[in-house]
Amino acid sequence: MQKMIKKKRLSPRKKAKQEEKRKKAIRTTLDWMDFYSASSDMNATYRNAIAYAQQEMNACRAKSYNVTPIQVQGPDGIYTGYRVTFSYEDKEEVEYFAEDD
Repeated sequence: MQKMIKKKRLSPRKKAKQEEKRKKAIRTTLDWMDFYSASSDMNATYRNAIAYAQQEMNACRAKSYNVTPIQVQGPDGIYTGYRVTFSYEDKEEVEYFAEDD
């Protein structure tokens, strides 16, 4: 004996909303910029990183940002600085292909 499985049917309104979400998904990309200091004044380097991040936000180029301290091994020692990671929204429409029910 076969077991019958009932499929839950969406109302036309919910189905239309779901399709709209699939078609107009927003992609997010990440990018970063590193800030290093020639002097030992890390507060000034931090302020420069924050100022650049605020400039990107105010120009509506970045959606959000995150500032983290970093250390990188260079040819003449360890460089200490800050990495500003930006989140950008791609406003393109992305199509998702779903299997027919």
